Amino acid sequence: MNLRSRDRMEDRIRESSQNINGNVIRIKAQKMEDDMSTRRVEKIKYWIYDAVKPTTNTDMTFFSDAISSTKTLTRTNMTQGGQLPFSEMFRVIGIGAYISPLYYADDSNSDAIGWLQAITTGNFSLKIMNKTYTKGPISAVLGQNNPRIGITQASAADGEVITLDAPFYKSYGYFPITGGEVTLNNGVNFSVDVNLESAPGASNVYYLNLFLIGYLLRPIQ
Repeated sequence: MNLRSRDRMEDRIRESSQNINGNVIRIKAQKMEDDMSTRRVEKIKYWIYDAVKPTTNTDMTFFSDAISSTKTLTRTNMTQGGQLPFSEMFRVIGIGAYISPLYYADDSNSDAIGWLQAITTGNFSLKIMNKTYTKGPISAVLGQNNPRIGITQASAADGEVITLDAPFYKSYGYFPITGGEVTLNNGVNFSVDVNLESAPGASNVYYLNLFLIGYLLRPIQ
């Protein structure tokens, strides 16, 4: 082999080595970017909640309305109606419910007790893209709650306390999702549909509050 041929061969070997090393560097850089991207996402324990006051209606849809001037943070923390913001995901592990307000005064106990009975007698379904993932009776998701019904008549007793405490909620702090968890992806419609056996009536003052508990995944700001 003459000197020129040997030089050409060495150049080719050197170029091949550079190409291999370059690919390795690019692979390592990509992995580093992926790792950094992963670390930019935080996972926090979180809940999404919504409240509806049933009156003459027996069918209600929760999480369909966003925060507004008429539905404030007291009633919901949804920033978009029916879905999560584009940059967020939520892994639901349970669902719960409670009644508000905790105190109501009336001339008679009968109306308030009737309203509470109507609100807590029915069923719910967690739906994602109209597909049901968990369902059951409202009574199964009610947490420890003590609405006090007062009497406005001066000569009457103060009232009575209604205790709402489902066994599932007492054990877990929520009603567990079938299969352990379900993911709400951003931009995908979801809801909890509630059907009551009877309507409380137009004068009902109680809200049914539902919440989804789980883990929120979002970019670190």
